[in-house]
Amino acid sequence: ILSDRGHLSNRDCARFLTELAQLGLEHAVLAHLSENNNLPLLARATAANELARCGLDKRVRVDIAAPGLTVEI
Repeated sequence: ILSDRGHLSNRDCARFLTELAQLGLEHAVLAHLSENNNLPLLARATAANELARCGLDKRVRVDIAAPGLTVEI
C-alpha cells in the first residue's frame, strides 16, 4: 500500500465497495490483506464505516478472508 502497485489502501477499498454497492453488490470478502501494514479488523471497520456513511451498510455483508478460513458465499 506504500506504492502505486499492489494492495489498495483500506480507504480506497471502502470507496470502491460503496460504488459496487450502488450497483447491487450484496457480499464482499476482503482478501489478500497485507500482513505487515494492515489489520483485518481495521480493514473491515473502514469498509463498514464508509458503507454506513453512504447509507449502504444494510445492503452489503463484509467478511474477511484469512489463511485457512473458509468463507461461504
